[in-house]
Amino acid sequence: MNRMIWGERNWFELGILLTQFVLLGIVTWYGSKILRFLRVFFQYQDEFRERLSAAIDAIPEERIRIDTVWRDVKSWLRAPMGSGGIDPLRTIVKWFQAR
Repeated sequence: MNRMIWGERNWFELGILLTQFVLLGIVTWYGSKILRFLRVFFQYQDEFRERLSAAIDAIPEERIRIDTVWRDVKSWLRAPMGSGGIDPLRTIVKWFQAR
């Protein structure tokens, strides 16, 4: 009468074991998807670059504006921020307001 099945006595450990197997399966599934994507990406990398450059060249005026803004950001970041005694946060806010 006192005999119990192993699963009835250790139901918590059985649940943890089942959860670990499920998580292992999910990680394996996602890993295979990522590996498949990377394999395809590196196989057709040149084709992806050509499509991306064609998409970028389709909107040249936007690209010119982005290049100009990026050049401004780089020059702004190279300038010393603490030399004038102005708070750096205030400098950032003024710069964003000017754009």
